[in-house]
Amino acid sequence: MPPFLQTGTFALLLYIYFIVYYEKIENLIKSIVDKNSDSYLIFKKIKYSMHAYFKSYLIITVLLSFISSVAFALLNIEYFLIWGIIIGVTNIIPYVGPYIGGGVVGLFVLTTNPDLLIYVIIIIVCLQVIESNFLTPKIQGEALEINPILVVFSVTFFGKILGIIGMIIAVPIIRIMQIIINVKFFNKKR
Repeated sequence: MPPFLQTGTFALLLYIYFIVYYEKIENLIKSIVDKNSDSYLIFKKIKYSMHAYFKSYLIITVLLSFISSVAFALLNIEYFLIWGIIIGVTNIIPYVGPYIGGGVVGLFVLTTNPDLLIYVIIIIVCLQVIESNFLTPKIQGEALEINPILVVFSVTFFGKILGIIGMIIAVPIIRIMQIIINVKFFNKKR
């Protein structure tokens, strides 16, 4: 299996385990930590931030799926809805995800109507530029109370260090670090 599929599978499994075992993990932490402590406040803020993070990713996935489906429908590409969903779902891998989905669409178009391939490439590149530089930083930045520039920087930084997995976990890590620093060092309770 290619490395990008293994990473995507790993991230998907991690999300599924997080969702399935979330209540057990939450109850364990609540039983260990005093409700009046900074640690409990940090845990509570991280919980709300992660909900916001997953919600923002869902919004981005739906928007990207919708926009790409409409663009493919305008080109009269068969199965445009399926291709749009693939573009949205592969977006879980920042920066390169839509290109992976776009490659699948491109192969289909190449075999069915090669004249449209250049248009598909233009759509994928435009979608990727808009999503990675404007849409994701804006939506995730607002949802997680992080500056959009910090979102772009963190994804780039963690991507250099940890590769695709680093890109996927960059924004939650930055938000968790921000919460801990605010609570522990600046006594910010909000």
